[in-house]
Amino acid sequence: MLQPNCEPLVAVIDQLTYEIRAMDDQIQALETEALNQSNLFQYYELQSSADRLRKEQRILQGRWNRAMTELAICRTEEVK
Repeated sequence: MLQPNCEPLVAVIDQLTYEIRAMDDQIQALETEALNQSNLFQYYELQSSADRLRKEQRILQGRWNRAMTELAICRTEEVK
């Protein structure tokens, strides 16, 4: 029986990790900009944008978690 190749999962995990970190940077930049706003409307706009990114980030985090589980299963199957 052929051993499963886990490399595609590693590539997916690497890409998701990159995207999650990029979103962290964007969220931090938006929150910093919001805190420096004197205009209340702009503050809420920026916080709203940060909240949307957090929701997207949670979705990516769920995909990352599933990919990590699949990788663990794949590597366990390689050992067998």
